[in-house]
This record gives sequence, structure tokens and C-alpha cells, in this order.
Amino acid sequence: MSDDELRARGVKEFHQLTFESFLELGSAAGTGATPELLDEDIAFRLDALQVGMERFRRQGVSTVPRTFLATVFGGEQHIDDPRVQARFRSWQASGGVELVGDDDCYLRITGRLA
Repeated sequence: MSDDELRARGVKEFHQLTFESFLELGSAAGTGATPELLDEDIAFRLDALQVGMERFRRQGVSTVPRTFLATVFGGEQHIDDPRVQARFRSWQASGGVELVGDDDCYLRITGRLA
């Protein structure tokens, strides 16, 4: 869209979006009529989560709470999705995370994920 088209729709300015804010958009995107996510949606969100967790690790953050995962995936129900759990198990097998499963620490970052 051109600047004029954006202004006609009420957009007046743009601000840079932090990656952490981008990850939290999953909750807004997951509010549609169908709560099911396509394979592509799951894969994209898992990839974004992986990048986000690597950023957390570099900042010294090692715990990933269940509420944060629910935000990334657009709902609690997606955390238990077999596709999500399979990726968590593969990250654990590679030494990148420990799958704790607690509300306050669902995943513990223990090493590099990439």
C-alpha cells in the first residue's frame, strides 16, 4: 500500500517492533473462529520460538513459562499439540532444553538450539 492509502485507513506512523513483541502476536493471531493451527502455522511459531529462546539464552534467561508458550501459540491447547511436543523433545534430545513441564518453567534452556 502507498503512504496515502495507509493514511486513508488511519495509519499515521510506524514504530519498530521488538522481536519479543512479535512473538506475543501469536495470541492475537490465534483468536480466530478456528482454534486449530495448520502445520505451517505450528512450524513458523516453533521456528520463531527457537529464535526467541536463543535470544533469551544470550540475555541469561533460562526459564520459559507455560504462559509465554501459550502466548506464542495463541492458546494453551497448542502447547500439548503432538507437533509442538515432538519439537520440544527433539530440542531436549539435542541438549538445547530440558522439558520441565511446570507452569513457571515449562522449558529450561540448557544450551544452543540452533
